[in-house]
Amino acid sequence: MKAILFIFFLTLSLEANIGTIAALIGDAKIHRGKTSIKANIGAYIDEKDIITTSKRTRIQVILKDNTIITIGPKSQFAFNEYSNSTKKPKLNFRIKRGFFKAISGKIGKIAPSRFKIRTRSATIGIRGTVFMGEIGEDSEKIACLKGAITIQTDLKTFDIPKGDMIILSKNQPQLKKLDIKEFKTLKAKNSHNDKNMPATSSTNDKASQDDLLANQAQQELTDEIESTLEDEMSDNTVPDMLEHGEELDKGSFSTSNGTKTRGDEQVIVGPNN
Repeated sequence: MKAILFIFFLTLSLEANIGTIAALIGDAKIHRGKTSIKANIGAYIDEKDIITTSKRTRIQVILKDNTIITIGPKSQFAFNEYSNSTKKPKLNFRIKRGFFKAISGKIGKIAPSRFKIRTRSATIGIRGTVFMGEIGEDSEKIACLKGAITIQTDLKTFDIPKGDMIILSKNQPQLKKLDIKEFKTLKAKNSHNDKNMPATSSTNDKASQDDLLANQAQQELTDEIESTLEDEMSDNTVPDMLEHGEELDKGSFSTSNGTKTRGDEQVIVGPNN
């Protein structure tokens, strides 16, 4: 009887999860109802989960339809609604603060109108695409790296092609060419040189290690974005390819321990595997 109950609850758990944490640098928490869980590589994400990250964190979630969500430092990202069913696929997420990057998967191709990520002041709609945003207290910066997106505010809808960005604030919305320097999260700090590092207390050593980890997370975000730009900005066939339902190119990156993840394979390959 106990075995039957275990299998029953295990089945329910597997059906409830919508994706998996594929990579993690730093500390993050999964808020599930009234419970707070420490995030770890391989942990499942359920519908309605909220992920919060510390200032030294980068986390990547791969959903069941191969949508990839990368969340940056000091962020709060909610997985409000998700269905990977063939009849009624749907993705409706919300970012309250911080940085995110999204690579749309199957849902973005077969039902782009049902793929939405909401911010404080706008709703992002897509064709199969790659885009990112940084949500701050006073402004929101949203950029398209591949395909095309729409930004719907209370007053107007904006079309943003690849290589362009929009800045939303109390002032008039600004449409401009994408400039990585506009995104604070992607501005890597000056890293320390171990050879020149003076002797310090254990507390200062820990702080230096944390700074190095933060710099690495920021630099990997920057490298990944710039790599996407280099690969896609000159590719004028991308929109047509996406309209005809061809596969998106899922990138990869390495975590601090050398682990790699690819969105298209949904596997983790590291030095110990």
